[in-house]
Amino acid sequence: MVAILAIPALGFTYIWDDYYFLTNAVFYQLHDWAPNPVDPFYRPISRGVYFTVLDLAGRGGPALGHALNLGFLLAIVVLLGSFVSRLAGKRAGVMAGLWFAALGAIPSLAGWISCDQDLLAILFTLIALHLRLSGRNGAALAAVAAGLLSKETILAVIPAIILFDWILERKPYRIGRHLTAYAALVAIWGAIHPAVRVLLSRGLRSGATGYVGLEHPERWPVHLGRYIATLLNLPAFSPLPTWPAFGVLLLLAAGAMAVVAIRLTDAPPGGPEESIAIPGRRVYVLGALVCLGPLLLTSVMIRGWAPYYAAFPAIGSSIVAGASLAGLPPRGRLLAAGMYLALGIWCRGDIRNPQDFTESNFRVVSTALEKVEGGFRRLYPSFGPNTRVLLSVQAHVRSPSSEALVPGSHASGGPARGERQGARGTGGSDGDHARPGRDRYQSRDPRRAHREREAS
Repeated sequence: MVAILAIPALGFTYIWDDYYFLTNAVFYQLHDWAPNPVDPFYRPISRGVYFTVLDLAGRGGPALGHALNLGFLLAIVVLLGSFVSRLAGKRAGVMAGLWFAALGAIPSLAGWISCDQDLLAILFTLIALHLRLSGRNGAALAAVAAGLLSKETILAVIPAIILFDWILERKPYRIGRHLTAYAALVAIWGAIHPAVRVLLSRGLRSGATGYVGLEHPERWPVHLGRYIATLLNLPAFSPLPTWPAFGVLLLLAAGAMAVVAIRLTDAPPGGPEESIAIPGRRVYVLGALVCLGPLLLTSVMIRGWAPYYAAFPAIGSSIVAGASLAGLPPRGRLLAAGMYLALGIWCRGDIRNPQDFTESNFRVVSTALEKVEGGFRRLYPSFGPNTRVLLSVQAHVRSPSSEALVPGSHASGGPARGERQGARGTGGSDGDHARPGRDRYQSRDPRRAHREREAS
């Protein structure tokens, strides 16, 4: 089901941060491999390794990126469902997987290639939870370390991982041992991570670490409310989104798969009942902790709001939803899943605010960049051997309310992408996530963009 829902987002080209990370890979920059004081984020797995692989794919990089992100997404749904199945039974596991897959913000993680950072952090979190449940504590620690090297949000679920045995009432708890191990891991990671030192020196205030830092308290409830609405598949936009053009087809196809999955989990009449391994209330506690940590961290420490940030706390909310809905009769589960799915598809419709980081705005940006690339290729259809091409796009903002503005780009142009052995692609972004001191809500008017070429 999650693959079907992601189809409309799989045709996007590279956008925004993709070009910055890819440029580092093209020119063998160490920004994404080793800690660098210029770059406040240290994510060598999700940036260095991942975008080096995409660079090696050449013009097939965007397709490979979408395929990898979709693979991560499928693995997340499977791991989440199997984890909840181990805790609360098969019905709960299936409902948890369906609930996560039906979240309206999830397909954008496959559409925007740079969201591999979120996907890998979520994936390593679920691997760590599985390993903790199996008693493989050393391997779980290694999975958390990999998550920290993918995206820092996993910090918020470490308390739940430390208290895992106590939450599930599995003695011996060994809380002190786990606390020592994870504290040492976080201390080592914090010692080499550039942003940690900067944030601590500034009292956690933002400014020197891009969009990350303790934000103004009046923004906290606003962001928190919007993220809660997103987790419930309620539109957090004003005015409300339109129903997407692909909505009916997605609802029918994904809904049919949800019906089959729910029907298959029902035991035949007279069949054995599912055995519940963990008390239900403890499953709720675990899900709540896994949800609340990332939810509060994102609401308090991130300057802007973006629907896809809700994907991390959605792990916990899906655990709670799966355990809660498992006790309903088949019709009740079908009704709940159908309503949630329909709401999620509605949230993917077009919105009027071009500054929101939504799937519909990703589509606008992707279309604009494809036009730039097409025009560039018409001007320069071929290059000689060992040609290097840099393409930059400069923004000219007409007015704050202009309908033509494309969200998330920057007012100053910059190298969009370096090419080896001829031109393989074009576009524009200088990495709003990666560069400190930039406002991620500056805008670009694609109709007034100009192109630059530098060849050597």
